[in-house]
Amino acid sequence: MALIPWRVIMRNILMALFCFSLTFKSYGLVNYSKSNKSQSSLKVRPSKVSKSFSKKSSTRIVFDIESETFTNRISRDKFDLYKFHVGSQISNGIGFYLKTEMGAPDEEGASLGFGNSQFVTMIDWVGGRNQSNASLYVLAGFVLPGSSDGVGHDRNDQMLGLFTQKNFGLLSASASFVHYFLGESENTSLSSYDRAEVKVSYSFSSLVRMGLDVSFISTTGLVVSGESNSFTEYSPYLHVVLGQRSNLKIGAKYSSKNLGAGSFSDFRQWDLGSFTGNSIYASLGFSI
Repeated sequence: MALIPWRVIMRNILMALFCFSLTFKSYGLVNYSKSNKSQSSLKVRPSKVSKSFSKKSSTRIVFDIESETFTNRISRDKFDLYKFHVGSQISNGIGFYLKTEMGAPDEEGASLGFGNSQFVTMIDWVGGRNQSNASLYVLAGFVLPGSSDGVGHDRNDQMLGLFTQKNFGLLSASASFVHYFLGESENTSLSSYDRAEVKVSYSFSSLVRMGLDVSFISTTGLVVSGESNSFTEYSPYLHVVLGQRSNLKIGAKYSSKNLGAGSFSDFRQWDLGSFTGNSIYASLGFSI
């Protein structure tokens, strides 16, 4: 019996999740009530218990699966990367998200390998006292090494940063800065890594939003030990709400600098994957 290629399996999973999210939306559009009049005649006075329950049940767990393909500008070689995210607010003003990844070069005989996993906590510094519709968070977390035969690096890294966001009607803007404290490594030469991001998005309706993420990245030893590489990453995207608890995000990434015709198998820092070449991605998100 012939084995099904892993790329076909991953694409089928994404297609199944997409159809599943559309099913949620379809059920949401159907009105199962007998009449609007009968509904309006029933008036239920909200109780203190129901209010308390709604506050407790307002916390949601969000997760998404993302498929991204990098294409080297010179050699035109490709690399497929799959990312899995989950996040939630565990208490008032404290949230977290967990990310892991896996991928492989798009070539004959390549096997899917596990990459790095990242865990980040977000602490609300303002604490809800700000009346200007702005927020300020402290970011703290760590990055775990990938498997020995995977696609990620072998370091244990820590990170610390700040994130702020403010809404201006239909326009939303945010900025962040993160410094990475890098661990020891045997398969990478990266010795310093800082990242600053500016994000702007505009909501055309309650269902459609477009945005642009711009990242300013500074590294030392990303490719060659001791060599400094500073570059800018641009990522336009489209965000569409598919249902009450599902959404779709599609976008692209472009870097002001590029690795050249280097081999994908030698690259280990896939959160900086745009340095290897341009990419396109699609992400399906859900909440429960």
